[in-house]
Amino acid sequence: MVQHHLFSSTPRTLLSIFVSLTCVCQSPHTMAAEPVSSATSQSGRDVWPRIESDSKPWTYWYWMGGAVDEAGITSHLEQYHKAGLGGVHVIPVYGVQGVEERYVPFLSPRWMELLSHCVDEANRLDMGVDITTGTGWPFGGPWVEPQHVAARFTLQDFSPPVGVPIGESIRPQAKGFADCSLVVLMAYGPEGDALELTDEVDSNGTLKWTAPDAGWKLTALFQTPTGLPVERAAPGGEGPTLDHFSKPAIQQYLRHFDQAFQESGDVRVRSMYNDSYENWGANWTPHLFDEFQRRRGYDLRRHLHQLSISDTSDVARLVRSDYRETIADLIHDDFTTTWVDWAHQRGMKIRNEAHGSPGNPLDLYALADMPETEVFGTGWLDVLGLEPVEGVPKGVGGPPDVLACKLASSAAHVAGRQRCSSETCTWLGDHFKIPLGHMKAQADQMFLMGVNHIFFHGAAYSPADVEWPGWLWYASTNIGPYMPAWRDMPALCNYIARCQAWLQSGQPDNDLLVYLPIYDVWVTDKGERDLLQYTGVHHAHHWIDELMPGFSAAARQLVNRGYTFDCISDRQIGTLTVTDGKLTSAGTQYRAILIPSCKVMPDRTAHHLLRLVDEGATVILGDSPASAVPGLGDRERRQASLLEAMREIRTLHKAPASRAEPLPSGRVIMGTTLESMVDQAGGRRESMVDMGLQFIRRKDAAGSFYFILNRSGNRLETWVPVTAVGEHIVLFDPATAKVGRATTRLHNGKLEFFVQMNLLSSLIVRVTDEPSTYADWEYVREVGSRPLEGPWKIEFLEGGPTLPEDVTRSELIDWTQWKDNSGTLQSFSGVARYTTSFEVRDPAAERWMLDLGDVYHSATVRLNGKLVSQLIIAPYQADITSAVRAGSNLLEIEVANLPANRVAELDRRRVDWKKFLFVDILYQPFDASGWKPIPSGLVGPVTLHAQRKVAPSDLLPANE
Repeated sequence: MVQHHLFSSTPRTLLSIFVSLTCVCQSPHTMAAEPVSSATSQSGRDVWPRIESDSKPWTYWYWMGGAVDEAGITSHLEQYHKAGLGGVHVIPVYGVQGVEERYVPFLSPRWMELLSHCVDEANRLDMGVDITTGTGWPFGGPWVEPQHVAARFTLQDFSPPVGVPIGESIRPQAKGFADCSLVVLMAYGPEGDALELTDEVDSNGTLKWTAPDAGWKLTALFQTPTGLPVERAAPGGEGPTLDHFSKPAIQQYLRHFDQAFQESGDVRVRSMYNDSYENWGANWTPHLFDEFQRRRGYDLRRHLHQLSISDTSDVARLVRSDYRETIADLIHDDFTTTWVDWAHQRGMKIRNEAHGSPGNPLDLYALADMPETEVFGTGWLDVLGLEPVEGVPKGVGGPPDVLACKLASSAAHVAGRQRCSSETCTWLGDHFKIPLGHMKAQADQMFLMGVNHIFFHGAAYSPADVEWPGWLWYASTNIGPYMPAWRDMPALCNYIARCQAWLQSGQPDNDLLVYLPIYDVWVTDKGERDLLQYTGVHHAHHWIDELMPGFSAAARQLVNRGYTFDCISDRQIGTLTVTDGKLTSAGTQYRAILIPSCKVMPDRTAHHLLRLVDEGATVILGDSPASAVPGLGDRERRQASLLEAMREIRTLHKAPASRAEPLPSGRVIMGTTLESMVDQAGGRRESMVDMGLQFIRRKDAAGSFYFILNRSGNRLETWVPVTAVGEHIVLFDPATAKVGRATTRLHNGKLEFFVQMNLLSSLIVRVTDEPSTYADWEYVREVGSRPLEGPWKIEFLEGGPTLPEDVTRSELIDWTQWKDNSGTLQSFSGVARYTTSFEVRDPAAERWMLDLGDVYHSATVRLNGKLVSQLIIAPYQADITSAVRAGSNLLEIEVANLPANRVAELDRRRVDWKKFLFVDILYQPFDASGWKPIPSGLVGPVTLHAQRKVAPSDLLPANE
């Protein structure tokens, strides 16, 4: 091996020649090899929150066909534990062809034995276990009784002749209702009379009734099962979906679980889980008329004809709004609350993906111990500033929506839930083409949206005797040992664990509450589906931007301008109190509540706002506050009540003498720009967003702390202002576990700290009044650099389908571009070790940084036999100061590529490995045979950089 002589005869004056800047002590992707359970300062104090199993990322874990066994469960859990995962979420799904004899029916005694073993082994490894309350999604199965099956309705109008017995068969004309039952038949007269004729229909469906005069219309409502089966159901879990609007239905459904768990000795998992709604077509429940009467105060049967969207009258729109509100109430009160209470009574928690339903997502999320959002598709890579891997289409999954995902954390914050989880990395790329760096970037985005409990989506149990790549889930990133980069998974998991240990501590520190005007969604028919409005996190533009434009505009402006807020529902507003002028929820306190422009608001919500102002709170009113109540029942009284409350609220408005003069508590702010109103209410704008830093802020007894992420598009070396009050700032690097006292200054009355941050790097920023005894954060300046030009010895350590022969090369290029007549390199997925040496005769620099240049796609760096770092995202830079020595230095870089090239070779040979449902990102049959080779290996250039420590004053011009 050729020795590289670096700076061997360079005079020390060289240190003042080079001026390019690099920060190694916080290099974002130099991942510490082991998690930090608690680091200590010079005074012996803990500085990192303790890493618990909940702090670590968890994963969805698909049991395909229930074809698992004790040895396999133990092996998988041990591998997951070693990789840095904190727990698994068991989801039973469909099986694999050809191994039907291995299937274990869901909730059978044998299945419960396997779950019990899983829980025991997870406990041994200090891991946790969650399970879905069912198989696949949504809730349902063979034990759902006919009267509890999800149902839909249709309306059919008839025009009877005058004075002649009808004798007509009452049947629906709508498709899909051949097997249906008549629920009610109503007759509506020209003077507004309403008669129920259901009893006049005989067993053959024939109506015998005579219209007394002209102008009568008949409307019949028919119901039928939706016919929707449980999606991706496991053996023993196949069957119809459950009525999600019925308390008796969910109670009967859960009794099946009680029996299985009691017979198994009461196995206890940490949490039960409900996947996103997806109970398409369901819009009816047998007790709807009774519930509607009780909740809305009038008989829906008298207005049955006005449920149809063909009736565009104002009264009909109000009836349909009442119908949608009633459905939302039933999902909340009868279905979700019953399920939550059932779990809590049995010592289990709840994770709930409340989005996608026709309910109010804030209220449904708030019922859960861990509200859970989800992200889907490659569109998120655009938000993250990343490109999909070659061959993966952009924009799959629709435009990402931060506001939609923020609803889960808002509910968690307002309700006082310490955890907000997320289904993360679903279809972040096509199969086999998702680097760890993309997963890291998506985790960062989840943190910014208030998530602090990451669930990877996901992993599949795969028996040891199954050939590579094993059993896989069709809609997943599919983490597991089949990945060449599995050896670098601890770097990702440890990074997430350090971040989440912080983000699960303390309380949210958001200044504002922003009202979510859900009635603006329910009052309109625009975009309805089965008469309902669905509040999904994917393609959320319709219900958020189109139906709530005032909310959308205000909330997006607040995000972009660096103001902090949580969203709040009508129901939650009713629970608020006021303490020392601050709005107080079960979770934290807020400085003001913003009511954005909206059309509709219940009068009770307006009176709650008035009460809050009377108690000392600050309310900000948008340009066009609500002027109408929703619904039809008792409308005249409620409308007058709303207008009275809004008039009284407006009378409490008092403009300050100047924008700089804050309003006292217990006032209403209105009539100026959004930003000036928020400033008057005490909202704190974090101007770091102007320089491309994104953040989330929390607080605890010691002060405030931030998670900040550099999304500026460039490396930053600058002063960063914060609004949090304190005298000292300590920086924590979750990538390296390094800690130090930041250099700070007061500038224009604000505390600022100096950073050197690479693109997509992050920091935890602690602001406190407590004097710090930690070492100073190290800022550095580059004083020299030199490329390591080779030759490189390259050994292929593991992978397939065939290990290429070891070679020595003088230049670094993508190994799929090497001359290779056999094609081995183009189809190889695995790990290669690149070895060279360099010499340092006079290590004059104080710090040394190694830049690997281009890497495809993760790397483990060792210097002189010492593990230095694991690198998973560009820039691939490692602080090697602790391992550099005078004289010869041996450098080893192990690079793992993606599995794509190997699976493409399998498909070109038409190997029958897909013995299960498996589609590509466009939901077409998966076929990689036409894929081009994905760049692989160490491409460089690899450069060694000498650095010295400096003060920030040495880095910027004097006027900065």
